[in-house]
Amino acid sequence: MCSSDLRIDASTKNISYPAALAILKPTTSEKIKKINFSKGLDAKITLDGPLAYKTIPLVKVNFSTIDNDMVTPVITFNNSSFKGSFINQVNNKLPLTDDNSRVIIDSFVSKWGDIELEGKNIMITNLLHPVIQFQFYSQCSLPQLDDALSSETIRLINGDAKLYLAYNGPLIADPSLLNQLDASIIIHNGKIVYVPRSIMFSNCNGNIKIAGNNLLVDSFKCDLNTNHFVVNIVGDHLNRISSKEPGK
Repeated sequence: MCSSDLRIDASTKNISYPAALAILKPTTSEKIKKINFSKGLDAKITLDGPLAYKTIPLVKVNFSTIDNDMVTPVITFNNSSFKGSFINQVNNKLPLTDDNSRVIIDSFVSKWGDIELEGKNIMITNLLHPVIQFQFYSQCSLPQLDDALSSETIRLINGDAKLYLAYNGPLIADPSLLNQLDASIIIHNGKIVYVPRSIMFSNCNGNIKIAGNNLLVDSFKCDLNTNHFVVNIVGDHLNRISSKEPGK
């Protein structure tokens, strides 16, 4: 390292999120502000680079937190515990720029409402035009899922569910995100009420899938009074449902 270069290694406990962002250049921090935390993070920060005017040092940040709330334009997580890292040069053959930066979150456990979630492969890349990818898994009761969905049409009264949710696309709150969403809800022994007609379906069992803005229900079984049904549904362009309410 030449004399005009600088290397700083620093560790801090419970650094506030605004203070952590202040370490980064304004254009980078402005992009990351799309993700907000309710309290501070523990962080180890390394700055390595020249001192010349208008130069950008290599920035590496390792961070962790326990029982933190994380709000993104796509989804809100509560009581989150995780470890992660930031670097502003993913490819060392390219400049230290926003589109060569990355945030990775590991060991993620959290809540979506009352639903316990485990996250994998959570990463935000290209902070010039941020792209987020993640996978989430959960097992929960249908009443817990009902609280999280807050549907005015369907009430989930009883039963159990397994959830899978994956997304790889722009970090936006817009119905177009459904084009990059894959989701699966496996329902076991459920009771579901269709609110507009006050119709209750019991002994509900089956899998509901959303993939690439399309809906697929394959051989979903349920009872209505003494009648037994096997339901198959195919639907497309789901984002039209919320096109008049961006972010819903």
